[in-house]
Amino acid sequence: ARGDLDAAHEKFLEGLEIRRHLAQELGTPESLRDVSVSLNQLGGIDQDRGDLDAAHEKFLECLQNSRHLAQELGTPESLRDVSLSLDRLGGIDVARGNLDAAQAKFLEGLEIRRHLAQELGTPESLRDVSVSLELLGDIDQTRGDLDAAHEKFLEGLEIRRHLAQELGT
Repeated sequence: ARGDLDAAHEKFLEGLEIRRHLAQELGTPESLRDVSVSLNQLGGIDQDRGDLDAAHEKFLECLQNSRHLAQELGTPESLRDVSLSLDRLGGIDVARGNLDAAQAKFLEGLEIRRHLAQELGTPESLRDVSVSLELLGDIDQTRGDLDAAHEKFLEGLEIRRHLAQELGT
């Protein structure tokens, strides 16, 4: 499996170089988002390979791109991308044992997701809120704050039950 990750990394790196070139040439929001998608894929592979520094670097650049696009476009998709980048960076912080930094990122992501859920009310936006609550609940549980963890897990469960009932699943 390690060889597969190495081969995938090389292919995604090649794709990133092409996407960076296109973003430089075109200068469009779409081309910048494509760069972020490649960075996210590469960061995930780096994380799977245990290279947290390289993953952090890629996720951080992805977050910077996402923030730029969110500021420029202000679309729900661009805002959601910011929250996803915060989750990825928070995951690196958790892996490094830096729970304060992870919690800050997850809280920022939750704030964005609550805003999107209120604005859009879509199943995806509601599910995203429940994901953020679970991430924050995991941190509370790790810290031994079981009451706070329970509160977050319960809120996330209520959202998922609502979605299951609404969607008939």
